[in-house]
Order: sequence, then C-alpha cells, then structure tokens
Amino acid sequence: MARRRACQRRGSGTWWASAFAPDPQWLAIDLGEIWQVTQVRLLWERAYATAYRVELSTDRQTWKAVYRTSSGSGGAVDITFIRTPARYVRMVGTGRGMPGYGYSIHEFEVR
Repeated sequence: MARRRACQRRGSGTWWASAFAPDPQWLAIDLGEIWQVTQVRLLWERAYATAYRVELSTDRQTWKAVYRTSSGSGGAVDITFIRTPARYVRMVGTGRGMPGYGYSIHEFEVR
C-alpha cells in the first residue's frame, strides 16, 4: 500500500505547527500525481483541533470534504472513506483544543 507523509513520526523531532491565529489554518500534502485515496491518519500533538475537516482535490482549486468533526479529541485519528481520486490532501483546522496556541501535528499520513 502506497503512503505519503507530511510529517515524521513522533520522536523524530519534527512536526508541523500552524500560526497561533487566525483560523482557519491548514496543512496540505501534494502526492505528486493522482492517487485513489481511502484513508488519512493524523497524529496530533497536545495542540490539537477540536473542529477540523479533511479535504481532497485533483487540481488545488476545487476541494471535496471527505471528513469533518466538531468534537476532535487529539491523539491518533484514522479516517477512512470511499476511494476518492486526489493529488492534494489537506487538513483544515477551524477550532482549537488549546486556545492561544497553533495546531500541531506529528504525523499526517495518506493512503
């Protein structure tokens, strides 16, 4: 199974962190070519999103939301959805678990 990551695994010393404000803040992955995407895995740091969505696009112009929540609780989140063609995958944060901090992701994996 092909995988692409935007961030390294926990303990590697790397992660993605957003600006502290304003919302929305987002992180996008360019897969380099169109994939048939079925799963996204997010591993949040303590500064997680309580509200966010995962969106897919083939052209970076038109985005399709394949997942959204307003009750995120951080940690490891495995999101599975129907096979969808995409070259770009993004997480869009719209609500913070730690107000005053940015969003922080240790791992953003696409399958």
